Amino acid sequence: MSDDFIQQLKQIPVTEILQNIYGIAVNKHGEKSYCKIRSERTASCCIYPNNTWYDFGGSVGGDTITLVQTMEACDRKTAMNKLSEWYNIERKHRQRDNKTLWNYEWARLGIQADRTSKNLNICVLVTGEQPNLLADISLYIDKPEQITAFESKYSIPFNDFRSADTVGYHNILKQRVWYPMLKDRDDYYSGLLIDYRLFRQIGDENFARTAVVTCDENLQRASDLNEKCVLLRRAVDDISLLKVPLFNLNPTNDLQGILDGSIRFQTSNLRYYELCKWAKVRGEAVNCVEVSYDDYIVKYTPYDSHLRGIPHSAFYINGLCKICVPHSRLVDTQRIFGDKVLKTTTRFEDFSHKNQYRTTDKKGIKPLTFPEV
Repeated sequence: MSDDFIQQLKQIPVTEILQNIYGIAVNKHGEKSYCKIRSERTASCCIYPNNTWYDFGGSVGGDTITLVQTMEACDRKTAMNKLSEWYNIERKHRQRDNKTLWNYEWARLGIQADRTSKNLNICVLVTGEQPNLLADISLYIDKPEQITAFESKYSIPFNDFRSADTVGYHNILKQRVWYPMLKDRDDYYSGLLIDYRLFRQIGDENFARTAVVTCDENLQRASDLNEKCVLLRRAVDDISLLKVPLFNLNPTNDLQGILDGSIRFQTSNLRYYELCKWAKVRGEAVNCVEVSYDDYIVKYTPYDSHLRGIPHSAFYINGLCKICVPHSRLVDTQRIFGDKVLKTTTRFEDFSHKNQYRTTDKKGIKPLTFPEV
């Protein structure tokens, strides 16, 4: 059922339905209106300026559709049919390909589909100020022509932006959907491990495994992530710009993978790609310090932990924790763990020769731009 059809039904004035369909007198008091939809002495049904209503006597309310449901004692589908018949609103069955997402599906992914600019991290400046290199777009408020160009490109629905700027569209998906989804998956993995270690302290191996894999919360998180992944894969148009492997999360298989070392996940709040951005801006290399997972938890858990003050990205794999830190904080990290450090490497890309933040992708295309003015 189309979103447009439902919105048209909801836009019918509540007072219009009450007065013309049900013959109920409506009295306006200030911005609100009151009426009686039941047999009562004092009107307790309030109609609000945003075209919603609430009956305080019956503890029920909502939009025009729920009003008809209440008055007719029918289900939602019947109420919608009645409204469309009364007000001659035609239901248009629109055909869509499987890759098109409705607004409620975008909302499930954390995307505000009504306006593309709502999904951007915008830095507003005045002439002379340095741009925020980690922002998606920097706008100078004292340059109206730049603001106009920005609004022309980004003040459109997200589905329209999808066809208007393929690279920018996929970059938003990557930053606003894919990376947060990876974090949610890592949090799910981390939760399985924490639960397992907790139950292992009060029971044997079989008890701990059973308690973790049958936990309703773990099963629900796995199901939600699997469904979001399917939606995101439908949204991707070009896998060369964003490749999303299919999630197949299952607490039983995932816990086994964590314990045998075939699954690794991130345990820190700072994502690895965010750390790399930080290193690029500062022109530093990224180092890796390897410690046991238990030692990492001991040092990180305290509220006043010095490790919390060091920008780092940590990964769990088979009982170990690999902590990625910028080169300037390597010595501080080694000092925190002392003789607990198992290995130190510089195994990631060296950004020390790049004194400016790279704003282009691998193909040399700037992901987010607005027309030159």
